[in-house]
Amino acid sequence: MRNLETAWLRTLVAVADCGSFAKAAQAVNRSESAVSLHVGNLERETGASLFRREGRRMVLTDEGLTLLDYARKALELHDGVLKQFARSPHDATVRIGLPRDFADTWLPAVLASLAQKHPRIHLQTIAARSPDLVRSLGRREIDIAMIYGETQEAPCLWSGSLSMVWIGAQDLSLSRFHPLPLAVFDPPCAFRGAAMDALERAGMPWTVAFASPTLASLWGAVGSGIGVTVRTPLGIPPRLRIMGREDGLPGLPSVELGLYAAVDIAASPAASAVADIMTGVVGQSLRAAI
Repeated sequence: MRNLETAWLRTLVAVADCGSFAKAAQAVNRSESAVSLHVGNLERETGASLFRREGRRMVLTDEGLTLLDYARKALELHDGVLKQFARSPHDATVRIGLPRDFADTWLPAVLASLAQKHPRIHLQTIAARSPDLVRSLGRREIDIAMIYGETQEAPCLWSGSLSMVWIGAQDLSLSRFHPLPLAVFDPPCAFRGAAMDALERAGMPWTVAFASPTLASLWGAVGSGIGVTVRTPLGIPPRLRIMGREDGLPGLPSVELGLYAAVDIAASPAASAVADIMTGVVGQSLRAAI
């Protein structure tokens, strides 16, 4: 009798969510060859081709999407049974890290959902730049972090992308500036690099008018009209506006973001619960933004 093991289904979901075998291997704590074997087992048992490659990403076929839907439902039932009979975490503490703009926009929804579903789980929250959060993950100073970019310091639980945008003061006119003044984070910073690369490709001269290690001071500088910056559309202060081609600025790429865990999620019911809530809140926000 044919059988689809839950480990195979979990691997399928990980590849679909992470977009590659390599990232999925981190998420399920297996080797990349084991991930490939699991997908092969699923294709053998179902007789269907589940993935096709588009550039660097693995994309589900129509049959793969159908199986993914069943896999999510099956795993939800499977994990629900285990959680029903498992001992709930009591007074557990989970340490999470977020960039400041995530903390300002998504954290309230995470806290509300956690209080409703798991009132005895407590959060210790750190708001910091992504490079600092990556170092904290590597030192096991935090359990879970949502960061911009990618890291090999911890397994990837979820990944997605956000658009980058130019941001300036409400009344800012760029016609009086030459070269274009930038307000940016100190390096390393994906947004700083994206701004400079876009301007270089467009042949637009630029200068760093303001550099800072904190988001609050960056917003203050942009609000004062010192220059423009690049971030995501999340948490833009009211006194600022999104700028673009109509202001003479070049297009920008998207930025990758991911949820990473420094702990074994399978062995930590509290961390797993927090990760599930964070993934749900962020995924819903991204879908609403499309």
